[in-house]
Amino acid sequence: MKGLSIPVGVNTSGSASTVKGDAQDQKIISIALSSDENHNAFQQDIGLGDIAVFKMADLRTQAEVLRRVRTIFTYFEDQHRFRLMEETVTWTKDSETQEMMLEFYYLNIESDETRPFQRSYSQA
Repeated sequence: MKGLSIPVGVNTSGSASTVKGDAQDQKIISIALSSDENHNAFQQDIGLGDIAVFKMADLRTQAEVLRRVRTIFTYFEDQHRFRLMEETVTWTKDSETQEMMLEFYYLNIESDETRPFQRSYSQA
């Protein structure tokens, strides 16, 4: 599957830059795991929202983020895109930067390939 690159740019032929494959998948998942602000009445509260900004070392916040990640991946699975490999979800803390890292693997349903994903969250 192919999509526009973000930020939007121009390729060497003068048309819009696109990404595909793993880069496209990573972009889609990253956007889904961002804020849940959405003006679409049918897609409200899809995303992590503002809870991921603060207190990521708090077990309750991590549990809420994981609940929302599952909800997002349920939506992806309904669209025949991705399946969360739940047994791979881990939280780690970088001792140098103090960032919490959410890591997991997902299955790309279309290609039947398992891919890693990670996202860091700064401590407030």
